[in-house]
Amino acid sequence: QEAFEIAEAKSILEIEQMGLKLEHRLYPETLSWILKEKFEIKMREGRTCVCKD
Repeated sequence: QEAFEIAEAKSILEIEQMGLKLEHRLYPETLSWILKEKFEIKMREGRTCVCKD
């Protein structure tokens, strides 16, 4: 996941489009980490965190 700014968005559709654009960037990157096993799962303050090497 990654946060993005929505203050400039003029509609829900724009927010959805911004989210999809972000997902399309992050999905291949995340698959690459998994396939190369370049991640570590840690517990922090009751949360799960997936960290890159």
